[in-house]
Amino acid sequence: MHPYDDNYIQFMEDTGAEYVGRVLQWIYFRKKSELGRFDIFSDIDSKLAHLNRIYKTILAIGMMNLIIGVMNSLVGVYYSGNSLIGMFNLLVTALVMYGVGRIQGKIEYLEKERKLRE
Repeated sequence: MHPYDDNYIQFMEDTGAEYVGRVLQWIYFRKKSELGRFDIFSDIDSKLAHLNRIYKTILAIGMMNLIIGVMNSLVGVYYSGNSLIGMFNLLVTALVMYGVGRIQGKIEYLEKERKLRE
């Protein structure tokens, strides 16, 4: 996740990465394995900043989906006696929140690692 910036793309291409494309805040690069390991975030602080951006984005999506799921469930039961769409939203919310938990675990691990190295 990085805002589009020509200087950033040029910098990445100078390291041997090839710009593939962009979707919203996600910029995609690729690099031939013969050129070495491709690791954009080489230090703990940049990894933490990246994971925190992803965490906030996915958490917002999960919370919106939770609200939509609850609203669909209540409206579905009230009007038609069927809350299938609401249940689907709540299932998606559970899966998204599982991902949020995994990212939070990685963040906590990196924070501990940073404290060990200080």
